[in-house]
Amino acid sequence: MLDIQKSIKIKNGKPLVSSRDVAKVFEKNHRDVMRDIREVIKKLSDDFKERNFALSAYKAGKPARKYDEYLLTRDCFVILVMGYTGEKAMRFKEAYINAFNEMESFIKDRLKSRMEYPEMTAAIQANHDEPKPYHFSNEADLINRIALGMTAKQIKMHRNVQDNKTRDHLSPEEISRIHKLQQYNTILLEQHQDFQFRKAALKNYFNVLAKNNQNALCETT
Repeated sequence: MLDIQKSIKIKNGKPLVSSRDVAKVFEKNHRDVMRDIREVIKKLSDDFKERNFALSAYKAGKPARKYDEYLLTRDCFVILVMGYTGEKAMRFKEAYINAFNEMESFIKDRLKSRMEYPEMTAAIQANHDEPKPYHFSNEADLINRIALGMTAKQIKMHRNVQDNKTRDHLSPEEISRIHKLQQYNTILLEQHQDFQFRKAALKNYFNVLAKNNQNALCETT
């Protein structure tokens, strides 16, 4: 069975799912899913279609040939699968909607994390008369080591990241950890706490967060 969570991809800041993956999960022929999508599109406004449906292409076969597929937002996914009935289909619908919600939360956390970093950068600058590049890289490495167990450079190598957008390759949970540690580190920097104090304080804060998350998980199981 296809991993529904992994089938949700981010493109232009939106979580999307391929019509091919929908076909696999709902055990349908992709040709039939494409037909269903085209029927749905006929009934929608141009504005909604432009915002929620993206015609794309993929290659398959030997020799490789191009085939059409659609990339669907959560809204158009919901409209498409309304007619898919049965107990199994209902479970798949619920799983997909949960996956979309988690991915949207991930995107928001990632945006918050990026927005937060300039504040931490300003705090670093305020702590040094003549800030050097390593002052900023040291803080980033400190956050990443505590949150992820390795620096951004090590993450890039370990996960075979081919571009410089390391954070685009992190999970929602990892992004959330970084965001919270950045917030706390910014406060500590504004208090002019030294590096070793902040390192110890951030580790302690991270352990508290991990313990709280574990307790919450236990309560739901």
